[in-house]
Amino acid sequence: MKYFPVFLDLEGKTVAFVGGGSAIAQKLRLIGKTSANLRVFAPTLDRETAFEVNALGAEHIAREVNAADVHGVALAYIALGDPEANLKAKALFEPAGILVNVIDQTEACDFITPAIVDRAPLTVAISSDARAPALSRHAKAIIDRVLPATVGTLGLLADDLRSDVKRLLPDGNQRRRFWDRIFGGSDL
Repeated sequence: MKYFPVFLDLEGKTVAFVGGGSAIAQKLRLIGKTSANLRVFAPTLDRETAFEVNALGAEHIAREVNAADVHGVALAYIALGDPEANLKAKALFEPAGILVNVIDQTEACDFITPAIVDRAPLTVAISSDARAPALSRHAKAIIDRVLPATVGTLGLLADDLRSDVKRLLPDGNQRRRFWDRIFGGSDL
């Protein structure tokens, strides 16, 4: 495993998007499901990206990104359509220790974005370590078909009951067995 899967809390944090094309629109749609602040740096936006910026209430800064723009950014996505321009933009974020995903330039990425099955609060992330994205999409499609849309409701119910279960079953092993029986006996 080259990439370690992790879920980031982006609440109140700023995610920068450098570029105005469809690759940025796709990432905006995905990150827009979080409560992150979305900031897009691009002199112009294509129609799809402009739609996402407006729909998500993202901030559009209609110019190229510069070194001063990295302050306060937690994560960045770059897609300028030119590998050299992408690397130049990435170099602005590196001194600040900001993790960057250079879309479609895996060798330049600090992280990759997995295929995601979203059944909030249950989220399944699928990765092929960026070696076979089509395989990840295929696995996502299978999980999408198998995991009912309503499974998120079960997760919300478990969250509501969690403190009561902890109070009634103070031993961690007992709680684990309880939840295993609850979820194991369900068809989700």
